[in-house]
Amino acid sequence: MLTIAQMQHFKDAGISGIIEEVGKAFPLVTRTNAVEVKGNIINIPIIVNDIPGEFRDPYAGKTNSGYTSETRPVNLAFCDCSWHVDEMVVKSDPVGIDGCTSRAASSAIRGAMKALENAAFHGMSGFAGLDQSIPSDNAIDAGGSGTTTDAYIVNDTAVNLFVAGGSLFEAGEIQKLPTSDKYGKIYWSYQQNLSWYAALCAVAKTGIAKVKNITADNKLNDDLIFEAMSKLDPSYPPTAIYMSTTGVRHLQITRTGTSLTGAPAPIPVDVSGVPVYVSSAIKVL
Repeated sequence: MLTIAQMQHFKDAGISGIIEEVGKAFPLVTRTNAVEVKGNIINIPIIVNDIPGEFRDPYAGKTNSGYTSETRPVNLAFCDCSWHVDEMVVKSDPVGIDGCTSRAASSAIRGAMKALENAAFHGMSGFAGLDQSIPSDNAIDAGGSGTTTDAYIVNDTAVNLFVAGGSLFEAGEIQKLPTSDKYGKIYWSYQQNLSWYAALCAVAKTGIAKVKNITADNKLNDDLIFEAMSKLDPSYPPTAIYMSTTGVRHLQITRTGTSLTGAPAPIPVDVSGVPVYVSSAIKVL
């Protein structure tokens, strides 16, 4: 398994370091196995049912059967996260040119990763996110309505991050170049061409589930998560639970309510050993 930070390191160690620095808010993207592909349109076989095993007697053949799959065309999305900062702003920054341009690059990468994390959960034109990929039977309803949030239960091998070109970010050199304002007048700025071609896709629907319609009155709790976990195929056991800070708070409240002493429960970090990750792309109530 190769993460995007590890893949990026082979091309640009500096960008890889920024990914690791800002990526904690985007755990689905930064934890998912990164796969290099060629081109921006690919056909992905999505496993629906695995190849069945079969006991047999000597000299008795096995039923010829393959796994059940469906082919999904995936359009990798292009994200332009290039940036520029006016030379006057850069030279007046107390941290100097290197510090100012490094801050700008970190901000651009953070914004680009936020866009990819949001698309990974909720989808966008061209490719389906987890919301569109999770089978309806694997979506446990907490019973809320109106403004809601969700929690996602995922097996790491059930999703892949497809990346064109062998690294998430294609980064040009930081240069000082003439730039036009909205009136066509010229000023000088420090610039960097920065972009990615990528898509996150579920490759095994039996390895993803979620708890939906969580609200302030219909809180996320361990029972709902266990019910969602039970929907995963045993060959794809849960390895990660993604939620917002609202979900973490709900778990803390519901665990406090069921404790023998009534003492506040600690901040949840796992559910029965499966780690909890907070994503900035999941709605906070």
